[in-house]
Amino acid sequence: MTNPRPYLSNPIRAAELIKADLEKVGIPVKIVPNEWGSHLDRIRHGEHEMALLGWVGDNGDADSFLVRATRQRHRHRWVGVGYLLLEE
Repeated sequence: MTNPRPYLSNPIRAAELIKADLEKVGIPVKIVPNEWGSHLDRIRHGEHEMALLGWVGDNGDADSFLVRATRQRHRHRWVGVGYLLLEE
């Protein structure tokens, strides 16, 4: 993602900082900048190993954030069995 978002004012710099931290522990990283539309398409199709993506709450309810983080597994493609047990 190359363009600023309300929750990430400088996505390239954020990616560079994340890359530096990961490379310190031996994880090589290649930053692949995308404009917003193609960034979302690539994430939707799983064309990434790691991606920056965020969301701004539309109301003041904490549950609004929790629902987005736990119910949209198709975006981050992560399912933790331990976490699912906590949901029940």
